[in-house]
Amino acid sequence: MHQSVNPSTRRFLSALVVTLLCSGLAAAQSPNAVLEIQDRVSLAAQRMAGLPLSELSGLAWDADEQRLYAVSDKGRVFHFEFSVAERRIVTLRPVHAAKLHDSRAGESASARFNAEGLALLNADNGIRGDTQLVVALENGPRVMRFTPNGQAIAELPLPPTLRDPQRYATDNSRLESIAVHPRHGFVMAPQRPLKGDPPERHTVYAADGSRWSFAAHGPRSEIKAIDTLANGRLLILERFGARGERGSVLRELDPSACAADGACKARELGASSGLGSDRYEGLARLSDKAYLIVSDNAADSRLATIFVLLGRVAP
Repeated sequence: MHQSVNPSTRRFLSALVVTLLCSGLAAAQSPNAVLEIQDRVSLAAQRMAGLPLSELSGLAWDADEQRLYAVSDKGRVFHFEFSVAERRIVTLRPVHAAKLHDSRAGESASARFNAEGLALLNADNGIRGDTQLVVALENGPRVMRFTPNGQAIAELPLPPTLRDPQRYATDNSRLESIAVHPRHGFVMAPQRPLKGDPPERHTVYAADGSRWSFAAHGPRSEIKAIDTLANGRLLILERFGARGERGSVLRELDPSACAADGACKARELGASSGLGSDRYEGLARLSDKAYLIVSDNAADSRLATIFVLLGRVAP
């Protein structure tokens, strides 16, 4: 495993992983649990190409390039060498960093791009060199396509409901997540329910006009990330609770099983008890049985960025 950690930190992490594995295995024995925590790696605060590797908020896996991508609140994109073997993270090494920028408009300040959600186009078509990043930007709100090196390509239209900034609960609760669905195209969600909507129900919006709502997992719940499975189901990373009592949970929603009015039931996939109170914000589907989540260290150089590997152990 390639990490920038000292020996004492490595010993601490090894002990922590054992503890979390035990928690995960205990969860797997529950009749309702379908996930277990398989590994957990912390990256100490560091810089890549002069940019702080921090505040990661979006995560995506490029199967063609065998690269992990992440975007940050400050409008940066990071590339990682990444590999998994025998339910462990074998390689996790940052290899490239760049600012999201739009040279067409003469923009150079990454602060213009508050990147929150990340999806990929052409990442599993068997062709190398054609991947595009699709980034949900909280300041706007906007969705834009970028090259892997951060150059803007084009802006994408939002569903009508999500276009008006005044519809969102707060300026800091706008577009938070985005994914590509095999049937409905881009699907996205605000961090919190829109003004006028029931505060205890989240809604996911699709580019084709479809929408699906479901009960929040707990109080002060926020959608932090979305990804999709090959069968069209949605994976939803949800964070809930107040400061000091915050938790995270991964849930699954099947749009095809929702009612005609879009009302759905989302089921918990387990392992939430072992995730603790870290600020998990990014989610990447590595396969239909393995997922990776990442924490946002809130630009605190004292805090590490945490990657957690989750494995599906039941249908």
